[in-house]
Amino acid sequence: MKVILTIFVLFLLLSNISISQQGWVVQSNSVNSKSWSVFFSDESNGWIPYNNGTVLNTNNAGVNWNSISPTPGGYLFGCYFLTPTTGWITGISGSIKKTTDGGSTWTPQTSNTTSHIFKIQFLNQDTGFAIGGNGFTNGVVLKTTNSGTSWTLSNSISTQALSFGFFLNPMRGWAVGTAGTVTRTTDGGSNWTTTYMSGNPELRGIYFVNPDTGWLVGGFPSTIKKTTDGGANWTAQTPGVSAYLLSVKFTDENTGWVTGEDGTILHTTNGGALWSTQTSNTTKDLYSAFFVNQTTGWAVGDSGVILKTSSGGVLAIGDNDQVIPNTFSLSNNYPNPFNPTTTITYNLPLKSFVSLKVFDMLGQEVESLVNGFQDAGFQSIVWDATNVTSGMYFYKLSTEKYTSVKKMILLR
Repeated sequence: MKVILTIFVLFLLLSNISISQQGWVVQSNSVNSKSWSVFFSDESNGWIPYNNGTVLNTNNAGVNWNSISPTPGGYLFGCYFLTPTTGWITGISGSIKKTTDGGSTWTPQTSNTTSHIFKIQFLNQDTGFAIGGNGFTNGVVLKTTNSGTSWTLSNSISTQALSFGFFLNPMRGWAVGTAGTVTRTTDGGSNWTTTYMSGNPELRGIYFVNPDTGWLVGGFPSTIKKTTDGGANWTAQTPGVSAYLLSVKFTDENTGWVTGEDGTILHTTNGGALWSTQTSNTTKDLYSAFFVNQTTGWAVGDSGVILKTSSGGVLAIGDNDQVIPNTFSLSNNYPNPFNPTTTITYNLPLKSFVSLKVFDMLGQEVESLVNGFQDAGFQSIVWDATNVTSGMYFYKLSTEKYTSVKKMILLR
């Protein structure tokens, strides 16, 4: 009896570790097309529209994904569902379609625009907003107060294309787009205040957890910025990667995720003060992520890829669920080029003696940044090069089991 009980306890412990260590898991489906959006109305019911006109639906949290038949067709971008039966999808040339029977039938709605509609969101059964543009121009924000029976074009919108938007309530909303465009409204879209980020990054995602606190992401260059005053001012955060970033999602003021090209997934538990990379198990570009709580979420993108996590994307061990990465890695410093400071991040899957040094072009040591034992986890350090001349430098991470070297450029 004691042996049986021991085996049972070991089974429970191993099962718990297996579940908590899963990170991101690829879910199977039969679609080979790009998806720009994934949306869940609750923990079980979700939808993914694809560029080839297919819409996948699950009613069991992604255990099975089934194609809605008949397919609504068209070149699709966004979707939003209030309930498992009532929702909207959007596409090219102003396409907006609504279903009230879970997708068995779709009714086209008149959007009064030819701009592509990338994002749609409803705040209640009547009030919704749709956001889009054509290429790099013709940014539009549409609003409805009658469930989409009619859509009106908001005034004072940027001429730049808008790629994404987010509304916290029927009055307060934000949108981002090309050429560093950020626009915001506090009166339900009647008036918009538009600013432009320095460096003109292509902004692709924005999310707010309250009227003051939000984040935006983009690419060319890799960009994450945070605001604590409703979008009047933005402070750059360090992504730790050089990838083009495509979406951002937070579940509270501390916990958030960013997805991007080449399977990039970043995670923070401190409001973005530190971003760590997660293993996505894919190299496909990830255009959208959606979380129903702090542990359960999905990410979608190129070639029909669908990822799911039930652990917030992290790998955990032990009774206290200590979060650790599963491999050694050294990230590209950010920013790069830089002046005069840059951040170097790296992952340690186990406690290690760490040496992190900076060298010049001749191989001479410039500075030792780390020289000692560090616990397993996501590590980060800022190098201040105030007293160093401009030029190319190398930073080398060494442990007993891992060595990596990367280059960085100091420009004054």
